[in-house]
Amino acid sequence: WEAHWPLPEGLTAEERKANIHGIGNLTLVSKKLNPSLSNAPWFDIDAEKPGKRSGLNANTMLMINRKLLDECKSGWSDDAIGARAERLVQDAKDIWPR
Repeated sequence: WEAHWPLPEGLTAEERKANIHGIGNLTLVSKKLNPSLSNAPWFDIDAEKPGKRSGLNANTMLMINRKLLDECKSGWSDDAIGARAERLVQDAKDIWPR
């Protein structure tokens, strides 16, 4: 992530790593697509290096990914990860109440 996603002021590398490995930063993709998206930037660098956003947009029909693309049009950030994590947890609670 370091190459394409610099740390904002006030966030440590350890906090970023926790965000990266949390539910808000996870989604479902095919085994074939995962390696190309894994360390890519959110937006395309050029035509030969597509970013995560265009890769997901071109290769998914899953609503979980469509919603992610709709929510993060301006970029992927630690705040977006936190907001998505909260939404996913609430969705899970709604689907599987105790």
